[in-house]
Amino acid sequence: MKGIFLALIFIVSSSAFAQIEMPLTKNSVMKKDGTYGDQKGKQSPPPADVMPPKEPIPVLQHDPAQIGNKKRPTVEAEPVLKIGDKIITFSLKNVDGKNYNISNAKKKKAYCIIFTCNHCPFSVKYEDRIIALHKKYGSKVEFVAINPNDPSIVEEDSYENMIIRAKEKNFKFPYLFDEGQFIMKAYGARKTPHIFLFDKDYKLAYMGGIDDNSDDPESVEQPYLANAIDALLKGQKPDVEITKAIGCSVKVKKKS
Repeated sequence: MKGIFLALIFIVSSSAFAQIEMPLTKNSVMKKDGTYGDQKGKQSPPPADVMPPKEPIPVLQHDPAQIGNKKRPTVEAEPVLKIGDKIITFSLKNVDGKNYNISNAKKKKAYCIIFTCNHCPFSVKYEDRIIALHKKYGSKVEFVAINPNDPSIVEEDSYENMIIRAKEKNFKFPYLFDEGQFIMKAYGARKTPHIFLFDKDYKLAYMGGIDDNSDDPESVEQPYLANAIDALLKGQKPDVEITKAIGCSVKVKKKS
């Protein structure tokens, strides 16, 4: 009996280990329920480095909390991704009606994931700067914009309005809709805009803001994202790896 019991433990353990080590293929996509599967619907678990968090990510408010007549500064939560972590793959609907899969992107020297949206004043202020960065670096850096907001809270951030905005601004990069907000939670994006820059080996090299002055591009003293991209293109690590993302809070639908 003891031998049979030990054999059963070994079989169960081996099965669990095999599931953890199962590779994520280019055809694997994240479903609305947070699971992964191929395009034919067969379910398969993702590897540990692309597993979305089990608990919802706390979303920070841009404005400090009010306590009487005093203001309490907002406390930054511990980031989900750490510098050096591998990119989290995703397949999301683009404004052209097709799914964009980061796994199928052309090999480049860096990959810039930008969580942004239509309505946020900070995102609007940075649109032209993002377009300019793509024009300057787009041949060597993959730029991808993702709208993480729930349109039931802000209608302006609906998929239909994303299509209109992309045409108005003539976006030359993918503008994706994070329906269900699984990718936002997996990355730990808390603001719009919020930047995640990965190197040629798909490792996180910089995250945070685009620069140090959202109001006036002519008064920017620290172009964080541009500096980080320049460093990666030279085969170096950015001098500044993490900054605070300044913008609107991600609009998450409250559970009823």
